[in-house]
Amino acid sequence: MRFSALYINVGKDRKDRALVMKVFSFVDVLFIEEPLLAADGGHIAHGNGGHDLFSFCFGSGVEVYTCSCFAGLFRVVEHGADGASIDYLYEGTDCVLRGVYIPPSTPARGWDDYASHWVGCNTLFGDFNAHHPYWDAARHNNHSQVTWTKRFIDDHGYRVFVPCTPTFRGISTFDLCLFV
Repeated sequence: MRFSALYINVGKDRKDRALVMKVFSFVDVLFIEEPLLAADGGHIAHGNGGHDLFSFCFGSGVEVYTCSCFAGLFRVVEHGADGASIDYLYEGTDCVLRGVYIPPSTPARGWDDYASHWVGCNTLFGDFNAHHPYWDAARHNNHSQVTWTKRFIDDHGYRVFVPCTPTFRGISTFDLCLFV
């Protein structure tokens, strides 16, 4: 099974989310970071651009949508404040895809909590807030996330895919895609 997935931060604006749904209507799975939440932390419905809400949990930092034709092909593995994992079957192998968001000011202890959810995932993609010469020659920051992310990549044997265009252009798309 082949499918396309996008991880994007639209901010907490209902109009931005609706625009993303419209512009990226051709994408099969959408991980939307920082969804607009109701006062109680619940989901706020909106125009879905041909996608169905697939996974959401109260207080979550991400919501997951799939095209209607793909909804039955995925299973939610985990969904929490820091991201969501879905699994799917690829050539007879159970695979796990996780959307990741690491806030820029995450302390070491917090980073370890995030990374504990990544073990066992075949593909990790999202906003790591980490710029390192290994994957971003034009930019480098000294946030601790850079060191921790690079160490995780090395320790777990991930390969890195980096977009060829800047990842922040008014809205933030994924910084890195790590895959085994």
